[in-house]
Amino acid sequence: MKLGIIQGRLSVPDAGHQTTPFDWRKEFTLIDKMNLCHIEWNVDNKRLDSNPIFHEDISKITEKISSVCFDNLVTSDFYNYSFFKSAFVDFLSRLCEQGIYKLTIPLLEESKLDSLERVHKATDLISKALDVDDRIQITVESDGPLDYIKPVVNSSNRIFFTYDTGNLTASNRKHDVYIDALFDKIKNIHLKDRKINQGPSVVHNGDVDFDQIFSILGRNGYEGIFTLQMARGKPGSEKEQVLEYTNRFRGLHEQYF
Repeated sequence: MKLGIIQGRLSVPDAGHQTTPFDWRKEFTLIDKMNLCHIEWNVDNKRLDSNPIFHEDISKITEKISSVCFDNLVTSDFYNYSFFKSAFVDFLSRLCEQGIYKLTIPLLEESKLDSLERVHKATDLISKALDVDDRIQITVESDGPLDYIKPVVNSSNRIFFTYDTGNLTASNRKHDVYIDALFDKIKNIHLKDRKINQGPSVVHNGDVDFDQIFSILGRNGYEGIFTLQMARGKPGSEKEQVLEYTNRFRGLHEQYF
């Protein structure tokens, strides 16, 4: 099982709930000790200009970065090209210089795919980003209708899909239908628990049917990565919390794969 974490889940959230921690190098040391294989790097507005991935030499840990997720794009401004260029495209050359070509765009909340107009705009914008370097791959995360997701991810062989178990459950989507429809495009599974039609992720007792999801993935021979994005526990217990989640999901993987 290729299991990793979203950046910040092994750090006290002093810089923010989900953002690049000040001591970001510590997490890369910890994942080696915890038998985790990757970190999905986070870019958000809180540390956008000062984010170390754009300024420091990270060549020694590049292979452990599964993707760079641009959470700063979760805004209705996403569909304005001038914003998209300044908030995303202008950073791509620097990432490519670092040897990072896998990027994630979350089309959620204010930037959600909720109309055909947005589908067409998102497809056009992402195409412009892919033109920066032919090695770039972009993974889209969305909890929108399949009829809106599929045209975007199928518009290029360098566009893929991040399957967020919690967000899709909260939006009351049917996992068997979504996984079957998007399976060939799914490269990352965000492991998160949420209640149906309710707010943020929860530590326990959410509505995500992980047995169903792992069963479908196992039956189809899923070979992509899994990324822990579960709710935080008590501050200071991050390592113990991640170990608890790790044991839980490795058990499910052994059962269904």
